[in-house]
Amino acid sequence: MPTSRKRKTVKNRRAGTGPGNPAARAVGVGTFSAGQLIDRPNLRLPAYLQGYQLPPEGRIIATVPLLYAAFLRGRRANRCVDACRTLHYAYAQLGLRSQLRAVDLTVCDSTGRVVMHSSPVPSWEGNVLDGHAVLCLPDVQRFVDATVEQYREIARHKIGPICGRAVAQIGGRVDPNDPFPPDLQLEVQRGDLELLYTVGDQQATQTILRHPWVQDHVHEHRLTGVNLATAALEVIRGLPSPILAEIRKESQLRRVQSLLDVMGDAPIYADSYGDWSIAVPGSGTVRLDELPLPPDVPPAAGEDPGLHPSS
Repeated sequence: MPTSRKRKTVKNRRAGTGPGNPAARAVGVGTFSAGQLIDRPNLRLPAYLQGYQLPPEGRIIATVPLLYAAFLRGRRANRCVDACRTLHYAYAQLGLRSQLRAVDLTVCDSTGRVVMHSSPVPSWEGNVLDGHAVLCLPDVQRFVDATVEQYREIARHKIGPICGRAVAQIGGRVDPNDPFPPDLQLEVQRGDLELLYTVGDQQATQTILRHPWVQDHVHEHRLTGVNLATAALEVIRGLPSPILAEIRKESQLRRVQSLLDVMGDAPIYADSYGDWSIAVPGSGTVRLDELPLPPDVPPAAGEDPGLHPSS
């Protein structure tokens, strides 16, 4: 970020968070299809996933937060921890490892005005977080901010969630063992805005993850994440054949490929509790995490190692 500009700094840190189930509220009881999701006026998945030159894993990664943000329309979008935890379990079902990381977010506009939307030292007041968090996917060197449009000056551009990449800081390289080290700065351009994320240290992240509210809602976030992954696969299997062919060739997406194979054209049902199931011939109606997969298929990605106090 340029340092020569005269800046006015405004602090806007508090971001409430709480348990939710946006994916379960997306449709009513009965069957649903990719068409019902894609045709929503506030969901621009076809244009985004088909119009951009994204690599196969990029399309998978982008689908999940785009769906999450679409399901949140008309409801509070400032629950960054809620979003990260839900997306974590959705990506896990797709075989993609992810980790919540505390960040400090600073936004600078074309006039030099600077707004700080988080604190480098996060803290809690009840279940309200003074801070911000994003979800990092270290194996593909990407990060996701699904609730960035909670901030007005960013929301006016109507671009949706951020799916960014780790960028080289020293010597033109990213450390593959730790692509998101503390103090790494991740810069994203949104129209006339420069968004600068600074990755917090381990203590800052643990302050978020080890809060009782986060620990107590693992089950809810996991169920919602499985629903969200189900919706993502429904959208993915409705993409044009050339894009699906690219996805099926990507070695990092073996679990996604197997899930698509087992699902086939099976319909998906939503019950009165908001749980989504797949009617697979020969297996009955099962949740995504219950699908019978071949033994050589990679398992769902493991839990974020920072979640449990013993880790």
